[in-house]
Amino acid sequence: MKRFYRLIMMTTLLSGSAVVMAQSFNSTIVRNLPDRIEKNDPVPLSIVLEGDLSFGALTVGTISGSLSISTEGTRIPQGGVSGVYSPYSEGKFTVYGTPNTLVTVQLPAGAISLESGTSTMSVDELVTDTPLTTTLDENGKATWKLGGKLNVSAGQPSGNYSGYILIMVNY
Repeated sequence: MKRFYRLIMMTTLLSGSAVVMAQSFNSTIVRNLPDRIEKNDPVPLSIVLEGDLSFGALTVGTISGSLSISTEGTRIPQGGVSGVYSPYSEGKFTVYGTPNTLVTVQLPAGAISLESGTSTMSVDELVTDTPLTTTLDENGKATWKLGGKLNVSAGQPSGNYSGYILIMVNY
């Protein structure tokens, strides 16, 4: 089974002392290519980022909290975090390959760290709407929507927070 990797860059921006923005940016596909391609080799796997995981703007006061984005695109603030009207969305990626082939997506097991200077926040509880092990359809396609939870400390410092989510696909 070949492994293909997808890096999805998550960026969180804080402007002012109480507004937080989070969104994903460009992504990069890293894959091992075969030394040669035979006539009967399977269709090469490709992974396409179709939508960014974006938490939108939020405020935080003296109590820590979190902001979750569901796979349906619902934003859910908890604790001392409040959502501010701004665009936000679930992430979305599609895997293309040989029709009717079994693929397995692996998400990070722990929290992903977002950093701005010496300040950090984390994203965890990553979820998908499609099972992590599924079969590509008759067109060689499967799509996943991605949600997660942004953890925000009380008095979180303003800044430009960024980090990476590594998504692996076994094909």
